[in-house]
Amino acid sequence: MAGALTFLMFAGIFALVLTGCMLLAARARRRGISGHLLGVVQEIYHPTAFESQHEVESQEERLATKPAPSDT
Repeated sequence: MAGALTFLMFAGIFALVLTGCMLLAARARRRGISGHLLGVVQEIYHPTAFESQHEVESQEERLATKPAPSDT
C-alpha cells in the first residue's frame, strides 16, 4: 500500500511539472519570446539556425521602420 501511495505521489508531481512546462511554453509562444529564450542554446549547438533567425529578425525590423511613400 505504501509503495502504491508513493508511486501516485510521484506521478502527480510529475504531471504538475509537465503541466507547468506546457503552460509556460504556451505563454512564451503567445508573447513571442520563445525565440530569445532558446537563442543561447541554438547558437551553441546549431549556429546556422541562429544566424538565420537573426537575419529574419533584422529583416522584420527593417520592414517595420520603413517610412510610407506618402511620408516623403
